[in-house]
Amino acid sequence: MSEGTLTQNALPDGEDGPPDLERRLHLRAFDYWRSLCGDRLLPAFSDLSPAGLAPFKAASLLLERQVDGTVLIRFIGSDIARIAGPDLVAGDVLGAGDVTGFSRALLAELQTMRGDIKAAEFEYVEVDLASRGVLLPLSAPGGAPTFTLIVAGKMPLDGDDLMDIPEEDAAASGHDAEDAIAPAEVRQTDDGDSENLHALMDTARAAAGTLAHPGLDAREQLYDTLAAALALHEMGEVDAAAYRTLLRDANLKRQARAPFTPALKLVFGKEYDKTRLTEYAAAIAYARRFDVASDGLAAFLREQPGGIKGCVKAEREAKRGESGSPAARRQAAARRHLRQMPARKLKNMDISGEFGLVLVRRKAGGGTEAVAAAEVADGTVDAVIRRIAGRQNDKTS
Repeated sequence: MSEGTLTQNALPDGEDGPPDLERRLHLRAFDYWRSLCGDRLLPAFSDLSPAGLAPFKAASLLLERQVDGTVLIRFIGSDIARIAGPDLVAGDVLGAGDVTGFSRALLAELQTMRGDIKAAEFEYVEVDLASRGVLLPLSAPGGAPTFTLIVAGKMPLDGDDLMDIPEEDAAASGHDAEDAIAPAEVRQTDDGDSENLHALMDTARAAAGTLAHPGLDAREQLYDTLAAALALHEMGEVDAAAYRTLLRDANLKRQARAPFTPALKLVFGKEYDKTRLTEYAAAIAYARRFDVASDGLAAFLREQPGGIKGCVKAEREAKRGESGSPAARRQAAARRHLRQMPARKLKNMDISGEFGLVLVRRKAGGGTEAVAAAEVADGTVDAVIRRIAGRQNDKTS
């Protein structure tokens, strides 16, 4: 959005959270919107649920585009009402009456994205207020993008933005109130590596907050965000004490079996989808098998077949094959058990269908012997039948 003209009063002390929270809020809203899409290009308004909206309801604005082109305000949360000013009232038409710069800019943004079915991030800056949000289109019956869910929060301005945050809030967010650090800046202070850790975390969270930005490749942004998270982990290995403090302030702990998960939670938030966090951690773990550092992670993920999903699959296969892993121990125990099982005669084995699979064992003196009928799904048997038949056809052709 373009620069505004309205001067807005600053929010009362204590009502702003740390500046990174609004970025994570938008990411959660975008993830919720995307989860509702399914196989469709955009979700339906009727897909929204109170439980799904609860984490960002106070920061939400729901608009409905009418047939005549006007935009009706269906709902406005308490937090966004303080940002937008008194001209946004549920039930009113957006832009009617005394219009503030925020409303004008919002109307212009909606006109720009008319008919758009993609999520879009926006920013609005005026004299003493900066707001960033994400616009999430929703369809009415018929498929047209009639509704727009907006989740917005106050974001930091350049320079003195952190001065408005009370000292206890600033400390909780990992910043000193008098030291506003630009997200991409890493600088040395008396605390040295501790300062770098905070700056790296800001950089990673800033990257995570732009994943829904229009016009950019979301996959590339995700790779860059994971690289930033790995850089945070690497810095934590350099200064373990500062990293422990950072984790403790966020109510997180280091995990021996999942070393990259704490850094990912610092970046994406503790409430981020656990399945995706696990996949991201597995992808990073696979890259580290090849001694890939943070500065090469994005390129590594880009070059891997299947990207993150491919890395996750490869990492799981690698872990299963590791000696000493739970999967490897279970497999070894199963093999020992089958070595002790007595051989069986084929005529004494029962199978449910016309064809079945039998597990055989190599004998010490040569040859094989049957151990047991394999109880597997019909699809597995059918696949083996096709494979054997195909090989026979290849031999005869």
